[in-house]
Amino acid sequence: MRAPTTDRARVYSLLAAGFTYPDAASFAEMRSGRYGLALGVRGLRPSETSLRQFQAAWLRAFDEKCPPYEGNYHPPSERSALLLEIRAFYQHFGLSMAEGGELQDHLAAELEFMQVLALSRASRRAQRDFLDRHLRRWLPRFAADTRRRLSSPFFRGLAGLAAAFVANDRP
Repeated sequence: MRAPTTDRARVYSLLAAGFTYPDAASFAEMRSGRYGLALGVRGLRPSETSLRQFQAAWLRAFDEKCPPYEGNYHPPSERSALLLEIRAFYQHFGLSMAEGGELQDHLAAELEFMQVLALSRASRRAQRDFLDRHLRRWLPRFAADTRRRLSSPFFRGLAGLAAAFVANDRP
């Protein structure tokens, strides 16, 4: 049974927020446990007690140990073609990346794109195509890397949850 479109979009939005550099509002949601509950996971909350600590933990996790970029899971010689392909997907649906922001292969960007596709009248085929060509190809390896390289149960849990949701999503 497929999840309703708005429910799928909400999960993609929440997952994307977890891989976006945290601000005070997102930290408050995560620390309170409401973020985890919105994803259906009791107890998914960071152990850091201040925004500054959590931002430092996020940077250690995703800037140093496990950068969440699809291109890291492809040979360097394929990176340019990968970025062009993802940009073409985004442009086909009237989207583009903000100037000076993350690259289009950042996990949060790809999850946000799936949110947009889930809410739009995009065909299920287009959604499956993006999942199969991108997120389902690299997200399991990223989640495995977080389990091996990160000590934070929150970040490991978030990556595992994202990988499981993407693997089981049936647009």
